[in-house]
Amino acid sequence: MPSSSRNLRFPLVSFTLPIFICVLTGGHLCSTSTTTSARSSSSSCPPFTTAVPPFPFSSSPGCGHPSFQIRCSSPHSVISINHLNFSILHFEPNSTSLILSPHYPNAKPNPNCSSSSSSDLSTLPNHSINFSGTPFRASDSSCSRLSLLRPCSPPNLPNCSRCLWECRLIKNPAQLVQDCESSHALLSSEQGCQTDVLGFLDSFLKLGIQVEYDQVQDSYFTRCKDCEANNGGICGFNSSDPNKPFLCFHSKSS
Repeated sequence: MPSSSRNLRFPLVSFTLPIFICVLTGGHLCSTSTTTSARSSSSSCPPFTTAVPPFPFSSSPGCGHPSFQIRCSSPHSVISINHLNFSILHFEPNSTSLILSPHYPNAKPNPNCSSSSSSDLSTLPNHSINFSGTPFRASDSSCSRLSLLRPCSPPNLPNCSRCLWECRLIKNPAQLVQDCESSHALLSSEQGCQTDVLGFLDSFLKLGIQVEYDQVQDSYFTRCKDCEANNGGICGFNSSDPNKPFLCFHSKSS
């Protein structure tokens, strides 16, 4: 019986010890691994001007906010939102908005579905851009620009039996971004029209969509403030958990 008790005690220690080390040293890894990577690369993480992108952004798994994980690249770093990649064109410190452009490095638009002669349509997605279920939403200014857009009559349409999505966009450009379609109605014909709607939308996306995020409604931001203020910690999350719960990491020196 005594030997059985000893056998039960050792597996418990070997199971809990790695979890304790992860929480103790995780902050140290978050604070230094990205810095080392940035210093070893000729291009850091544009448009961020610091070696390590500020919270909520991070290029290291388990660090920062789970919805703000980025891939550092040049000339623009990339963020993935609902499985769609975006180039981060502009970031303003102490701001809660970004300028994003869809990122398709190997895009090959169907030439049969293009009614545009002036644009390659390389940024047009093949479905509506959807920010639902994320901290992001399209800004009112971006949605207003889409709601003002309408085709001239009669619209220049491709073969709609083969190019259903492109025809839908030409007839109702606000469908490009799901937020805009649901919250902004098309305005009157007095606003003018576009003969090349798809070309306009492609140019619009290349210049970037202004996207906003709400820090007040997101518990990660509140917990991060407490983590930094009360514990001198570094904000991250458990990347191995499907729910990605917030973690306040502490380095060995803290």
